[in-house]
Amino acid sequence: MRKLFYIICLTVGFLCAASSMAYANDVVLEGSVAGGDEDSMAYQIGVRQHFDPFYAGDLFDITPSLGINAHAWVPDHGDTIWGATVPLGLRFRMFTTAGFRPYIAGYLGPTFLSDDHLDHKDLGSNVMIMSRGVVGVNFGDSLQHRIEGQYTNHSTWGIADTDPGYDTWGVSYGYSF
Repeated sequence: MRKLFYIICLTVGFLCAASSMAYANDVVLEGSVAGGDEDSMAYQIGVRQHFDPFYAGDLFDITPSLGINAHAWVPDHGDTIWGATVPLGLRFRMFTTAGFRPYIAGYLGPTFLSDDHLDHKDLGSNVMIMSRGVVGVNFGDSLQHRIEGQYTNHSTWGIADTDPGYDTWGVSYGYSF
């Protein structure tokens, strides 16, 4: 019952945040590869929608985003876990030269998994919370390309009694439309 309550609260919160945001700014199609716990690899493909900035100044902007990601966690031994995440994010982007803009970002969102075990590791639940920190750069004539280095943690945040978490370090490439 507690899991269902958390899932409903997170989903309602994300839908309210998404509906309260202003008009869309750009859409990013992205893919990533990362090394993870238990000698596993994590692969992800997703779509991220950036919205009008909360703040836009001469030196930087702060922009909210909402995305949806599909991923696969592939252990050396055992079955692949499939999943989906709905991350809400905030990006702090510096205005430098016309064709190069570095940024840092953070993302948080619910993750739904096909299994609660990765190889021999008990993840505690099929529902986890993803938190991600990113260092990246937009580049190109229209800043349409982006490369990111990222650290991601998936945890149950108290939804389950067992919470060993699942951590990855990786890189991603994105293209803005």
